[in-house]
Amino acid sequence: MCPRPRNPLNARLPPNLSLHATGLYRYVHPLKKTHHYLGSDRQKAIEAALKLNALLLPANPLVDKIIRLEHKLSECIELFRREGTPERHWKPDTQELYKYRLNRINADLGHRSVESLTVKDCAEYLRDVTESLRGREQYRGALILVLEGAVREGWIPHNVGKATRVAKAERRRARLTLEAYRVIHGLAPTWLQNAMDLSLQTLLRRADICAMRFEDVREGYLYVVPRKTETTSYVRMKMRLENGLQVIIDRCRDGLASPYLVHRLPVKLPAHGKRAKAREHHLQVLPDDISRSFHRLVLLTGVDYGTALPPTFHEIRSLGGSLYREAGRTLQQVQALMGHSSAEMTRHYLEGHDAPWVEVRAGLTLSAQT
Repeated sequence: MCPRPRNPLNARLPPNLSLHATGLYRYVHPLKKTHHYLGSDRQKAIEAALKLNALLLPANPLVDKIIRLEHKLSECIELFRREGTPERHWKPDTQELYKYRLNRINADLGHRSVESLTVKDCAEYLRDVTESLRGREQYRGALILVLEGAVREGWIPHNVGKATRVAKAERRRARLTLEAYRVIHGLAPTWLQNAMDLSLQTLLRRADICAMRFEDVREGYLYVVPRKTETTSYVRMKMRLENGLQVIIDRCRDGLASPYLVHRLPVKLPAHGKRAKAREHHLQVLPDDISRSFHRLVLLTGVDYGTALPPTFHEIRSLGGSLYREAGRTLQQVQALMGHSSAEMTRHYLEGHDAPWVEVRAGLTLSAQT
């Protein structure tokens, strides 16, 4: 605090305020030590100095502990980052997505009191943050997770984010039909055919297809731990080698010395030190290799999908799921094969495919009195 000159005219003035020789009251910024003149009116200068001191002087933690009644949303976000994120064991890509969304929410709403946040506030924010319905739902999910931490801390009684409208986005990506699958399969090289057939049979994601090793095939089973859920729902699968699965695995044994089921000879070997960090073996196929190759073949077929986006390799999962349903498998059996934690997620994957016909018995035997 800047000391004032010993002048009887400065008696009973607030800290940092003094009467200058010019007859004007002067305020000294407590941090920057800059001088600011507040005019000659004593009462107005005192009122201004009191307000400035309240804003600029360092806070007293003991006072804050007594009078503080609110928590900022930025504190909730920091709490979620510190305690909520680690317990979810997210993969790096998911962490990056949530990092971006949380940074955006913090920049837009971090200054707001979480106690005063209403359903209307959240709804208006989600409506304005992006025009994409899918994007709104993603921001809604992040906001709900942040506010859930505040509920558990006792800062707010309930999660107002959960009361907001669910943004139901229309599907923009076309489903992959069996006919289109066969055309793409006929154009694909052998290694991609193997990847496609494995995904269709097992309903596994491209990362799991790339990670399959010959050592995982033993005792008549294919052992799989889906990478997306290995640290969350802890799904562990062993698939009996029956029907077409054994044929596909046998086809993967093509004489090339690779530990991976799906592999290929590289077009050219990269220079020393230029190999992708994720590539452990020079014959290994990475998920992006599958996506790019599959996308090129989809475009090569010349199919017009209208306003919808062309199907990706991931669509093979939903196609396989629908084929299993047509073959008589129950929704629960398909859910287990897909490794979903809820039947609702499995239904979402099967949307857009024709529902299987269910055989029912009809016909009444009527008596003469009827």
